[in-house]
Amino acid sequence: MIVYEGGHGADYTTSKVMVATLKCDTKEEIKDDLAQMEIVGWPEGYSLGMDSTAVTMNLEVGKYDSEGHWQW
Repeated sequence: MIVYEGGHGADYTTSKVMVATLKCDTKEEIKDDLAQMEIVGWPEGYSLGMDSTAVTMNLEVGKYDSEGHWQW
């Protein structure tokens, strides 16, 4: 399960971009493509922004880079 824990909007141009904090069970749940993830509480219409973070139950931390990929 992936849960949206909060974040802030970062409207870089006209897009609705969210720099978010996600919590999940494993890093395998986290995908580069937002459409491939079901995130509890995700605000509708927003895309994922650079510097978003994901933290697993084992305290592995991933950061979302400017190319749209997670770095662990």
